[in-house]
Amino acid sequence: MKTRILSTTGVIICLLLTGFLMIAPAAAEQGGAGISDYSDPEFSVQPIGAIAHDDATVISHNQLDGLAEGSSADGITVVEIAEASVTNDARPVESFPPGLQLAQNLFFGTGDSSQSARDEESENGVAEPDIADPLEPLNRVFFTVNDKVYFWVLKPAANAYSFFVPEWGRERVRNVFRNIIKAPMRMANSLFQLKMHAFGAEFASFVLNSTVGIGGLFDIAARHPELKTSEEDFGQTLGSYGVGEGFYLVLPLVGPLSLRDTVGWVGDSLLDPVWYVSPFLDAFSIQFLKRMNDTSFMIGEYEDIKEAALDPYISIRDIYKQHRRNKVRE
Repeated sequence: MKTRILSTTGVIICLLLTGFLMIAPAAAEQGGAGISDYSDPEFSVQPIGAIAHDDATVISHNQLDGLAEGSSADGITVVEIAEASVTNDARPVESFPPGLQLAQNLFFGTGDSSQSARDEESENGVAEPDIADPLEPLNRVFFTVNDKVYFWVLKPAANAYSFFVPEWGRERVRNVFRNIIKAPMRMANSLFQLKMHAFGAEFASFVLNSTVGIGGLFDIAARHPELKTSEEDFGQTLGSYGVGEGFYLVLPLVGPLSLRDTVGWVGDSLLDPVWYVSPFLDAFSIQFLKRMNDTSFMIGEYEDIKEAALDPYISIRDIYKQHRRNKVRE
């Protein structure tokens, strides 16, 4: 009975908080952390095309019809046909905003995007091997399921939510979830990886935001560079101890994961206080609110990835592989 009362009270508080945020003064929007402050690095997708031997001229996909490696077009010898996923038009390398979190986990997952793994491959001159994907036919089915869930459920809900709740209010909701859910995970995994400085910064940030920041509504720690934190999860922890990534998986309502990160995701879920809310429907509702709020800042980014990809499944898999391998190297 006590658990039920606590759960109901939590839901009521969330509703009251949302109502308060809807009438927050517009002037506060200038002081809040905007979308541009979202702390995920960018990633890039290399256009498909042919690279000229001398000046790296990119030939569009349409120009490649009927050509093969070693043939010529307008005096340019085709020496390589790139295999990365992009549109059919000749375009420079594109950098997208941080959309991997959305692509990686449509509902309850974690993740950030990164380009440095690709940069390291370029510097070394050796491309990393692809992640094993023995379950690709089944993974593609689940990829399609998640894609439909996004367009039919999550995106419409996030659009409606954004219409009623201003950006300033959504930022406050995001801060609370980051403080309550993410901070314990980051602290634990920083400690597991013996990153004592990161653990100390995370602990200090959590205390500061929970007290002065009124339960995390305001990210006070962000004003102090020495308290800067980084994303840490149990999948990274396993990788730091040499556990291999295994094979690639796409889980329904979760998104892309490796076998190692699937174990890590389960481990991190044990540190998520929301899943201890009873009954389960209340916990699910809170998690959906979190995902809907996060998605409201990223509407259009997943669409950009799909539009720029010849095969969205392959593109997302490649992005995920590079991102996770880079996070383990950190």
